[in-house]
Amino acid sequence: MKTIRRALLVLAVVVLFGAPAPGMASFVDWLEADEPVELGGTQVISRDRLRLGEAETVPGDVYATVGSATMNGRVIGDLSILTGQLDVKGTIDGDLNVVAQKVALADEGRVGDDARIFAIDVTLFGEVGGDALISAANRVDLSEDTIVTGALAVSAPRVVLRGRIEGPVRVTAGLVEINGTLARGATIECDTLKFGPFAQVEGDLVYD
Repeated sequence: MKTIRRALLVLAVVVLFGAPAPGMASFVDWLEADEPVELGGTQVISRDRLRLGEAETVPGDVYATVGSATMNGRVIGDLSILTGQLDVKGTIDGDLNVVAQKVALADEGRVGDDARIFAIDVTLFGEVGGDALISAANRVDLSEDTIVTGALAVSAPRVVLRGRIEGPVRVTAGLVEINGTLARGATIECDTLKFGPFAQVEGDLVYD
């Protein structure tokens, strides 16, 4: 089991951060530690469940492999995580890098910079301050309160776009529903394209 888990950790790190670095073995050893390891403000965590309370702040980056995670507080840095389910109700000042089954960014949740999400189901209610790259095996759903300040690239069988996306949008999907504002147009490859009553495309819409 430990060998399988280690292999999955290496795969997740490669997916999130690119080709393995010379120090990859040591990095994975840190990920497999029973208790958080602090590396100059960076937290490396491995446990069944991770919960960051509303009043809690992590003064650096967080790398974690956990069964589930609820982030109600603030991470002053990046959050890079391999988990079953991630719920973000607080603030991540930097990037969000996640491989999970389910990812949810709540109304009060905020990612300060870019979000890179690989999951089965993704639901966004909050704000992404940079670009968002999302790949889902089932569904991606952006609510009417969602704001993406940068560009959005999405791949999933079903995609629902509500809220407001300030940057250019590119979607590859089976079914796409637009019911929000796309401020800089969109390029969409899909089998079925639907428009809701609140759909607004400010710019070119390229549909294939």
